[in-house]
Amino acid sequence: MRALWLLTLLRLRELQRSSSALFFHTALPLLLVGVVGLVFLRGHPFERKRIAVLRGGEGVAAALARMPEVKVRGATTEQEALGLLRSREVVGVVRGGPEGVEVIVGERDELLGRGMAAAAGARWRAVAAPTEGFVHFLVPGLLMFSALVSGFFGIGYPMVRYRQGLFLKKLATTPLGRGTFLASQVLARTALALGQAALMLGVARAAFGFPLPWGALGWVTLVVTLAILVFMALGLVLACFVRDEAAMVDAINVLMMPFALLSEVFFPADELPGPLPALAGLLPSTQLVRLLRAILLQGARDLEALGPGLLVVLAWLLLCAAVSLSAFRWTD
Repeated sequence: MRALWLLTLLRLRELQRSSSALFFHTALPLLLVGVVGLVFLRGHPFERKRIAVLRGGEGVAAALARMPEVKVRGATTEQEALGLLRSREVVGVVRGGPEGVEVIVGERDELLGRGMAAAAGARWRAVAAPTEGFVHFLVPGLLMFSALVSGFFGIGYPMVRYRQGLFLKKLATTPLGRGTFLASQVLARTALALGQAALMLGVARAAFGFPLPWGALGWVTLVVTLAILVFMALGLVLACFVRDEAAMVDAINVLMMPFALLSEVFFPADELPGPLPALAGLLPSTQLVRLLRAILLQGARDLEALGPGLLVVLAWLLLCAAVSLSAFRWTD
């Protein structure tokens, strides 16, 4: 019994000797409560009904927007709007046409369509929408999150472990260059991430009817590659400042919570309170999820639609690469 007590006390004192471990052990639960509290401050994100508006439907949309339970967002093309409807990101589409303004809803939302049309003085119709629509909404977010975990644990964590175990110091005594070693790690992890993404998309397609047009595969490959590169760069930035292997795991866990809840993995960021939507829009993870949804679910294929998001991700990649290359130390 005495041995049990002494070993328990020794484990607790390890936290006292490691300020970084103590910080992450206290920061993680506080961050968990704080982030979850802020995200759901105004209630569940899906309490309000989201409507997409096309040209000609602005008047009806303005009438619907006066209702507190309705949230209105714009859409550029009918293909984009119907993609939002099929993936359950919106529950209705309002558009103008030769015969007047029309409200479009899914087949399971007939009551909602009738109510909106009556409230706004418009006609309505129902279109086919897959029952797995919300699964389709989730898949791009899960692709991003998979790349995030792979990047952080694929480069950031191993580099801390290699440095702590003096592997990187021993590497300097061999003919193998450090740049070659790092490039091999990046290439291997990128190949694994692309294979993982292909497997996830294949399962989503086979099991849940996820749309996977051939014309989107090139763009998806580019975005997933950028995702793994930017998260590997972020992992290297963490490795510049975290020296302990256990502390690195804690740091990654601390970061994954806000990335998961603020990056539109589970719900649109504009449902967040206060300045959080603007903050979420600056995160590379949010832009990556939006890019994948635009490509896979909304039919976007051109630089005009995808360029702004790609620029944000590239800026993060260049910034993180510059910081890590200048601050990373191969030995303590």
